[in-house]
Amino acid sequence: MVLQGRPRQDGEAAGHPQEHRRVHGRYVPEQFTAKILKVGAPSVALWAAETTIPKAIQRHADLAESLGADIKSKKITDSKVRFEKAAERLRQAAKANPKVRVMIGSASPDLFYVTLAKTAADTLYFQELGVKFVEPKVNAAGFFEELSWENVDKYPADIIMMDNRTAVLQPSALKDKPTWTRLPAVKAGQVVPRTTEPIYSYDKCAPILEDLAEAIEKAKKVV
Repeated sequence: MVLQGRPRQDGEAAGHPQEHRRVHGRYVPEQFTAKILKVGAPSVALWAAETTIPKAIQRHADLAESLGADIKSKKITDSKVRFEKAAERLRQAAKANPKVRVMIGSASPDLFYVTLAKTAADTLYFQELGVKFVEPKVNAAGFFEELSWENVDKYPADIIMMDNRTAVLQPSALKDKPTWTRLPAVKAGQVVPRTTEPIYSYDKCAPILEDLAEAIEKAKKVV
């Protein structure tokens, strides 16, 4: 059994525990961890914060190899090649469009959360590849800034990456919020999903990089 932990993220400020664990690819509240561990299966915990996608993937690969997996199989090596090509594509897209600014968002009925890129494995890696992000004035926890919907336009952005978890509001549910629909990125159709809780494998992360690269390649400068 693999337990993967990270600090609480945007959209989890109310009624969510400070830390989650991911069991077999799913995050569960901290209060259930002890109950799950009582099942008696051998367990290992992997921390998914304060790192980057490549480092997280390598940590998972090391664990898999220690358990007998063939990490040099064609499927894995092909996936790694695709991942590396996707990373280079994103690097080049960011280099070719240095003025395109991205905002990392998550929505709730009353608040809009803007995440600081360096606090998450995915967005920190995107930042290392050259993507320019909005830098919010984070709260005491250090991960995100909460904005009322009246102030959702505080940070100009050409692209908005929206948290795609089912527990938070998706863009389709925000059409009745005028301040949202007036945002330049929204009007330009430059709102893209963010896989906030990725599966750390080359196979699953390559498309994430490819999608962001495409969004930046096609983005119009709207602010």
